[in-house]
Amino acid sequence: MITISLWMEKHYMERYEREWFPKVEEILKPYLETPITCKVYTVETTLCEHFVQALAA
Repeated sequence: MITISLWMEKHYMERYEREWFPKVEEILKPYLETPITCKVYTVETTLCEHFVQALAA
């Protein structure tokens, strides 16, 4: 399984990681063969601006 999350600001991601990710991990754990790994990337491009505008429309 691959998931991608895009966050407008870092503090939103940190809040999700702190408050919600442990709950999601517990739900998924019985179905996973390997532990969850997370990689954080910074996307710096106008593509993100267009993506956000499309989501807001």
